[in-house]
Amino acid sequence: MRRTGLLLFVIISLVSFNELKAQDPQFSQFYAAPLYINPAFTGASGYTRLGVNYRNQWPSIEANFETFSAFIDNNFDEYNSSVGLIITTDREGLAGLKSTEIGLQYAYQVQLNYKWTFRPAIQVSYTTRDLNFDKLTFGDQLDVNGLINPITIEQFNTGFSVGYLDLGLGGIAFSNNIWIGVSAHHIREPNQSFVDGESPLPRKVSVHGGYRIPIRAGTYGKGETSR
Repeated sequence: MRRTGLLLFVIISLVSFNELKAQDPQFSQFYAAPLYINPAFTGASGYTRLGVNYRNQWPSIEANFETFSAFIDNNFDEYNSSVGLIITTDREGLAGLKSTEIGLQYAYQVQLNYKWTFRPAIQVSYTTRDLNFDKLTFGDQLDVNGLINPITIEQFNTGFSVGYLDLGLGGIAFSNNIWIGVSAHHIREPNQSFVDGESPLPRKVSVHGGYRIPIRAGTYGKGETSR
């Protein structure tokens, strides 16, 4: 109990910030996207695993949000190690802001004692972002009659795409009935600006956990067991 309390205290302390920001897409069925939540889930099944997630928010309007993510991971039991690959593509808005991230993940499993196991992990990824500036409308294009002039005086000194390296960390502690995890993405807070200037991607911290409730077997009907 003391170790469990200490672990909870450390996790809460790590995420007790005054302000948290993030610009990452989220999946409503987050439990079906384990590697997206925490790289420490890499290889946690003990087998080779392949998964695909898709989300389309507000599909009836043009400015919808569409996200696709796919992953594959494998556990190497003889090395207490697991590796994974995750690819996530997100498109949003009228201007078609699109980002594609390719990440490599590595997790290592440590047996703390006869009851608890710990899995630290790291993710290294590269992201590209593209934007269709031709679909944007600026203030100098609007006249008093409400018409839109196709010509703008706005000038951009860089291209319409950017790319950056990113880093994520994670960890999970678990026993037979309980697991607690924490992950941090965008450790470097990379600059994602399309123009001259700074637009850092805020760091994202996630805390998650679960508890398995054992249900005793009982008799249901004749010769049937209910759990």
